[in-house]
Amino acid sequence: METIRFTTVVDDNQVIRPPAGVVLPRGEVEVIVRPLTSSPANPPAEEKPSLHEVMAVIRERQRQRGFKPPTREEVDEYLRAERDSWED
Repeated sequence: METIRFTTVVDDNQVIRPPAGVVLPRGEVEVIVRPLTSSPANPPAEEKPSLHEVMAVIRERQRQRGFKPPTREEVDEYLRAERDSWED
């Protein structure tokens, strides 16, 4: 039998369905999956921002909403109180 080649979409349940009209042989077959570089179901990936860029956005949003991180003394006191509670 000759090779059958078709394009389809893998669904959320990881199921591959051949398009209508494609008849597959019964029994064991070899399946090779290769994502298409660009299609409606697989749009081109956008370039991801760097960690530095993401952290800058997070810090700016925190600044805009007035977030003040705890001081070192506040963190030390919190940890001391937490550790003291372990002895109970």
